[in-house]
Amino acid sequence: VFVCCLLLSAPVFGYLGDRHSRKAALSIGILLWSGTGLSSSFISPQYSWLFFLSRGVVGIGSASFSTIAPTVLGDLFVRDQRTR
Repeated sequence: VFVCCLLLSAPVFGYLGDRHSRKAALSIGILLWSGTGLSSSFISPQYSWLFFLSRGVVGIGSASFSTIAPTVLGDLFVRDQRTR
């Protein structure tokens, strides 16, 4: 569930990162990722479907971070200093 949601939402965040504010999209994704990760630790075993759903939402948040964060870091450094 995690990987499928990550793979499906990564192109969406790539599009949003190119067309809109990267910091806003990254912030929303990180809040979604951390909030869902924290709240999923309180799900009781009888609601396993909710746990699987929360893993999918964590995958969406992770896709925002893994897609947009490298571009933000790349913007902070000039080309010659990126590999240091």
